[in-house]
Amino acid sequence: MVIASLASCERQGEKIAAFVTDANGYLRAALSSDGAHAIGLNSATLKTATVLKFRTSTATLGKRLKTDAPFAELYGSDTRYMFHPGGMAIYRNGKFVAVLALGGGHEKDESCALEALKQLPWAKTAP
Repeated sequence: MVIASLASCERQGEKIAAFVTDANGYLRAALSSDGAHAIGLNSATLKTATVLKFRTSTATLGKRLKTDAPFAELYGSDTRYMFHPGGMAIYRNGKFVAVLALGGGHEKDESCALEALKQLPWAKTAP
């Protein structure tokens, strides 16, 4: 999954970091593109923490920040989390099993992650 994510973003002209973390928070795979910036590593880490906390995509949570004032007040300035697209919850048979988090590809992080997830027919991004 991380290799497919890197390849997808490379085709789109982006250099990224990609992490896969299991549902218990253990890092299972981590790769970065040659020439990827350290910011991508940091954002992938924060996106991982965000998905582990909320068990939904960072893009969905980013939208929630704009429409749910109590949520935004509680989490909007919390530096432990990042609500930019690119953090994906992975479900199998309705059970949360892992996180795929991409950082450094800016607005393309999520499309790269979704393209990589297509290689796993069982993987869903919601229960």
